[in-house]
Amino acid sequence: MQNKRVPENTNLSVWNQPYYAGLPVNTRYELVELYLSKLKSVIDLSIQDYPRVYAVCLQLHCQYPTDELTNSNKVMGRFKDALDSRIASYQKRSTRNDLPLDRCRVRIVWGREQSGSHVPHFHVVLLFNRELFYTLGSFLPGAGSLFQIIQSAWCSALNIPREYAAGLVHVPSNAEYYLNRSDDYAQLSSFFQHASYLCKVDTKCFGQVLQSFGGSRK
Repeated sequence: MQNKRVPENTNLSVWNQPYYAGLPVNTRYELVELYLSKLKSVIDLSIQDYPRVYAVCLQLHCQYPTDELTNSNKVMGRFKDALDSRIASYQKRSTRNDLPLDRCRVRIVWGREQSGSHVPHFHVVLLFNRELFYTLGSFLPGAGSLFQIIQSAWCSALNIPREYAAGLVHVPSNAEYYLNRSDDYAQLSSFFQHASYLCKVDTKCFGQVLQSFGGSRK
């Protein structure tokens, strides 16, 4: 039987099974099959590269609507570029400067959502080599933590000063996961189930001629 299609984008198929590729998914929502495939492929790239991966789920919010936010997702490209730049600078200051830059690649998966608001928000998954990062660290300004690096990169992407950053990067409950080859990826199932929320049909920006989902290609 042919899979149900997303009404607003009939090129996309709906996934409404409790598991995808053997991993549990969020069953409260209908999910987009293609998005689940992309999420799985980005995770696979990270765990193939690194024996220990630190993964975190976040929400990135915007202050007010702009023409660019309304009409494009360029902000996500700028966010990833700013994050990569800050990670490279952090590495130069880190005691783990024995790790070459190609061993510190950050991968991302993101979903654009908008419902009852004048501005979109983005759900994101970030995957790091755990040899460099293993926690978000302190949320306090000036702490130099991974959270502060992410917050700074998001402010840069939005072209706003850091002093306006409060509340724009939200950390949900159960946001952090550790994908370790040594324990046969014991947390992979719970992580994939959490992250599959990004793949839901509901509140995506279909019909706006905008990509509603994206992620790292390599």
